[in-house]
Amino acid sequence: MSQDGVSQLVERFHHRGVEALSIAPGRGRKPTYTSQDHEQILQEIQRRPTWDVDQCIVWSLPFLQRSLHAKGFLDISPRTIRRVLQAHGWKYQQTTRTWLLIDQGE
Repeated sequence: MSQDGVSQLVERFHHRGVEALSIAPGRGRKPTYTSQDHEQILQEIQRRPTWDVDQCIVWSLPFLQRSLHAKGFLDISPRTIRRVLQAHGWKYQQTTRTWLLIDQGE
């Protein structure tokens, strides 16, 4: 941290106490994908892939990424897809190598 940054932090600490050390609401990285983007990802995972179109019969993250890329998601990563799916109750099943929507009430 620069000397100027430290002096500004000390000044805030004198005015607000320990609260000056907390991060203010609205700070940090903003979400990259909208709720409509999430909805499109969720619709895609619910579509049954076909070998002719998707070159797979079950969805993996790379195959989902490829399919979403073809539909306009140019820079979406498998990690982002996984996070969106998990945030909406989907879980990867190791034994069947497929994604399954888990009941939110469990």
